[in-house]
Amino acid sequence: MQKNETKLLEPWIKYYGYFFGFENLYILDNGSNENVVFEVLEKYKKAGVNVYYEYNKKEDFDKKGDIISDIIHGWDSNNEPYDYVIPIDCDEFVVLCEEKIEVSREKLNSYLDSLKGIQDAFIIKKLFLNIPDDAEFFTPAVVPKSMFARDTLGHLDHGFHHPKSSKSDGTHVTNLGYMHLHNKQFSEVLQAAKEKLIYYIDIEDKNNLKEYTGPGLHLVEYFFMTELEYKNKFINKASIFIPEFSFLLEVLGVSLYSVFGSHQKYKKTLPQTNKGMLVRYLDTNKISYDFIDFNEKEYISNHEDLKNAPIDPLIHFSEHGYKEFRKVNKIFSCSIKEFNEIYKENLPIEAEVINKNKHEILYFSKTHDTE
Repeated sequence: MQKNETKLLEPWIKYYGYFFGFENLYILDNGSNENVVFEVLEKYKKAGVNVYYEYNKKEDFDKKGDIISDIIHGWDSNNEPYDYVIPIDCDEFVVLCEEKIEVSREKLNSYLDSLKGIQDAFIIKKLFLNIPDDAEFFTPAVVPKSMFARDTLGHLDHGFHHPKSSKSDGTHVTNLGYMHLHNKQFSEVLQAAKEKLIYYIDIEDKNNLKEYTGPGLHLVEYFFMTELEYKNKFINKASIFIPEFSFLLEVLGVSLYSVFGSHQKYKKTLPQTNKGMLVRYLDTNKISYDFIDFNEKEYISNHEDLKNAPIDPLIHFSEHGYKEFRKVNKIFSCSIKEFNEIYKENLPIEAEVINKNKHEILYFSKTHDTE
């Protein structure tokens, strides 16, 4: 379910069309009124994408979990030949999480094949959150999303975070994750905050804003923040180098400037890892970066207290481990200034595309064998 998603609609279709085929993509339009959105939907509808226009009211958006559930149950009642259903938002792109983050179609589909026969509700646990102005470093976090095998959907909540199977009381945590392109440019964030809060308070009255406690309270901070302060919120966390994702988007004909905003890529001279993922984090003085070769199994084996801990090892390191000076395989260090001068390269400037969506975006994909 989407409304006026001008920035990520076509990249989402191209990405999942590459992995699963256009005919296995289902999009519910929630009353869009942007011409560019209709053009994209109609273009890919001709290529096989399934587009529904009848769910075009605000109350439909509020009932999206129930609407999606009814559609999926209809597939099951009609004995339609699919393997899995993945409810996924427009700014979320599924990847395979093994020793490294994979965007290989062959490996992803092979992994999905290995799950056949499991009737638990599936959990897509790990996400990689984008950093504004950066197409290749992402911040890890855990926010579960849902996946179901054919004819097993029991309950699908509004946000798709707590799935229940109709055939099992259990859940199965998968090796899948998702790139979450949630963070927008500061100008876009500030404009969205204005559009939301203008109904509740005079946004020009800064004194009243400081005392505000109503709906959208979390947006008030942006009125008292500079663009630099906004960007610094993201570099203060450990992040992972995942160039494969932006590379695939480029191969699929997606404009990285359009998706990520004004940004730079990293040169191939950036040191590579041998065992796992390249992780970057600020040192204690916050003027230099440390870079490590992070391997989850090695991290656990080096720290006895984490062997039975319920937290994901990568999340532990990105949120706690680097602050605790945990033992890791360090590759190199350099100042932020040196890093930007040595390893970054400018992308060609393109016309900026403004994202005007005002609602959470929802899509879902039905995948099945073609044989």
